Amino acid sequence: MTDDRVPPRDHNLPPAEQPLTMDPAALEALRAAIAEEYSDVLSTMNQRIKAFDALPLAIVSKEDAGKADDLFKMMRTAKKRADECRKAATEPYRTRESLINALFEAPMSRLAELQKTIKARVQIFMDAKATRERLEREAAAAREREEVQRREQAAAAAEAERVQREKDADAARERERKAREEKEEAERIATQLKAAAKKRIDDDAERARLKALADEAKSRARELRKDERVAREEAAEATEDAERLEVETQFEFEGAQKADKRAEKADRAAQASPAELSRTRSDLGSVGSLTRSWKVISVDTTTVDLSRLRGYLHPDAVSAAAYRYMMDHRFDAGGPKLPGCIFEQVEDVSVR
Repeated sequence: MTDDRVPPRDHNLPPAEQPLTMDPAALEALRAAIAEEYSDVLSTMNQRIKAFDALPLAIVSKEDAGKADDLFKMMRTAKKRADECRKAATEPYRTRESLINALFEAPMSRLAELQKTIKARVQIFMDAKATRERLEREAAAAREREEVQRREQAAAAAEAERVQREKDADAARERERKAREEKEEAERIATQLKAAAKKRIDDDAERARLKALADEAKSRARELRKDERVAREEAAEATEDAERLEVETQFEFEGAQKADKRAEKADRAAQASPAELSRTRSDLGSVGSLTRSWKVISVDTTTVDLSRLRGYLHPDAVSAAAYRYMMDHRFDAGGPKLPGCIFEQVEDVSVR
């Protein structure tokens, strides 16, 4: 009995079209069909397995050893025949797999090559974009630093002018005080002279002299009142300027602080990673950027420091290297020797 999905044993035809996935019932039917097709081979292997149970647990005679050797050879023949049947049964599927792989691998390989070409072209653009973006950000950071310096200088200048205007205000208030004191003294003298001039003085010349002195004192008092007023106005103006400059100083100082924060932000932006500086986004949502990674370009196995790589070597690779060393030194006197390895010459049974 041969299922339509299982070709004859000696065929060389591609397998019949089957769905990419099979339900459990179909898989069981396929397994049963293959088992029936190769029932004689499977039966022979099962017989050899059962024959093993008839062997004695300990070989104590030449007859026992001969039976064991014969069974060993028959098992080897059964295994070889089974492997041949397995390959024959899977050949159509392996052929189909090869055809499918060839069908997809060629365009896939071409796509991979084209991807490399695209990446190379895009990288040229992204390198230029990242460089341009970094230069622009560095220029922006430099401008912000210049703004910080300008603000700090402006604040320092405003503070210096404010201090000077406060000094001017103090000087003006001092002039006002002196003018007021001198005015008060002149008014006092003028009052005394006026009072003296009103007394009965027979000497007209003396009376005229006192009157002239009183008039001069009054004139001096008027001048001092004017000086006092000017000094008061100057003091008020200087105080107002100092207050205004204090506000300007605070404004420039706060502006310098804000500019300094912007400059720090611009510095961080200028030091951004290549991925951020080169990032692009397409209309379809693709995001491209530069990435950094390390690659092993070459390894000189004759000079590489293996002691530093010990922790990174896979145990299988170490075992394989130890085996090759053992085979190269198996004829050395006393056998191969290698620190960390134990080599032992063992005996095995050979049945021909």
